[in-house]
Amino acid sequence: MKLSLFLISSYENRKKFISESLLKNDFLVDNICYCFMPTHFHFLLKQLKDGGISRFISNLINSYTRFLNTKQKKEWSFFSGQV
Repeated sequence: MKLSLFLISSYENRKKFISESLLKNDFLVDNICYCFMPTHFHFLLKQLKDGGISRFISNLINSYTRFLNTKQKKEWSFFSGQV
C-alpha cells in the first residue's frame, strides 16, 4: 500500500492492514535493538533469510526517503553516496 493511501485510510483500515502484514510472518530480520540518532541510526539485527539485512536496510531507507519526499513535496535522495 502506498503511503498516501495509507495516510488517508480510516483508522480501522490502517489497523487491519498492519495486522494482516504482521500475520504473514515473512520477516527478513529479527530486530534485537535499535537507536535513532539525529544524524544516523544503529541496529542490532539477526538475519532470518539470505540477504535479509541488506534488503531490510534498503527497504527502510527507500521507505523513509519516499516519506520525506511526500511530506516535503520534493524528489531527491537523502542518502546519496551512502549505502
